[in-house]
Amino acid sequence: MEVFNILPQYINRRINVMNIIYSVEGEFITQLARTKCYEEHRAKYAIDLLKSVTMTDDLTESEHLALCMDILSGKKEIVGTYPNSDYRIKTNEGITDNKFIEYIDDVSRENATLKEQLKKATEKMDFLLNYLSLDDDKKKEINREFRNTFGEELFEIESNLMPPLLSSFLERMNDTEEHSTEDYGWLEPNGTFHPVDYGEHWEWAHKYAEENFPFAEYPHMYKVPTADGGTKRIEGSDFLIYALHWVLLDNPAQGIASVTRDESRALTKAQKEFLYNYYRERNLTALANKIWND
Repeated sequence: MEVFNILPQYINRRINVMNIIYSVEGEFITQLARTKCYEEHRAKYAIDLLKSVTMTDDLTESEHLALCMDILSGKKEIVGTYPNSDYRIKTNEGITDNKFIEYIDDVSRENATLKEQLKKATEKMDFLLNYLSLDDDKKKEINREFRNTFGEELFEIESNLMPPLLSSFLERMNDTEEHSTEDYGWLEPNGTFHPVDYGEHWEWAHKYAEENFPFAEYPHMYKVPTADGGTKRIEGSDFLIYALHWVLLDNPAQGIASVTRDESRALTKAQKEFLYNYYRERNLTALANKIWND
């Protein structure tokens, strides 16, 4: 097991005139995976990361998973630099404790405690809500404020519920405050926002691509991989999203803008800052916080 496949997002890339040389440091990947698991509590992310850089036909799926767990536990680690011959799995002798299994046990106990606390809090909330006996108009008012803060509604109101698209449209129409940006448009990775009128984002994207990245000069940028191992051509909005990694703010119902982006890539810091301020200005605190914390 000395040669592994490497995913591009974990690779240090050095570009020469005609050659692209990829390398990955085993020690860095090992430490990154452990940090994601134990400090950020993203165990699945850590395991997927380790799987991606230790892919081999010599292991079954269960053996591969066990290898990743051993790396997280400290029993093994990735050393050397790919694609050099020193890139390999190193076994650390004398380590018998399974730190990863202990971590899972700790998380399970913590989850059980949190579930019990949530159950008690829910029972207290239900008691208070029943005691208040609010009419529907007051519940709707509270729901609106609660949704803007927490992203969900506090009361279930069965009568006179509007379809979500209509509700979103009316919410935007009732927003009479002045904002620092327009409602719809394109957002670059560096945080630059390009306002675009409703329904014109595809044409705007197509024109921008043709003027700045004409297909005749940049044909490779217009291709993305497909699930079957092939490629397909993209254009218009897809080009800005998947080739340039822009974010689209738009809504087909002319309501509050939603984010359309390449979900396989994280937002840049500049994009997060823009979107956080964008939604905070529109009193959508929960949505702003969700984008910032993702």
